[in-house]
Amino acid sequence: MWNGVIVDGHNRYEICTTNNVEFNTSDIDFPDDDAAKIWIIDNQMGRRNITEWVKFELSLKKKDILLKQGREKKKEEGKLYGRGNTKDEKVLSIIDRTFNEKETHNTQKIIAEEN
Repeated sequence: MWNGVIVDGHNRYEICTTNNVEFNTSDIDFPDDDAAKIWIIDNQMGRRNITEWVKFELSLKKKDILLKQGREKKKEEGKLYGRGNTKDEKVLSIIDRTFNEKETHNTQKIIAEEN
């Protein structure tokens, strides 16, 4: 559970509630919606019955989230370092280079390694 929302175990929840079976839940803490979505996607990718097509679709969803995070990171670094266009949403190139070389964000590399 995260903020009262089931993030994993929907089927088990339905089976238990339908059959009056007691169950326990545990809370997971995520900093934001995107972190929760990435956790859900990663968790689903580990399922053995997931098809290659579904993995591909999940990968595309994760890519969109990572690109958004990269844009936000670059805008923040642009403000910090006084570089780049900090107002425009489209501030990243295809390889998502950021201004801080120590903490790079590379969506392309993350998705490629996972696939």
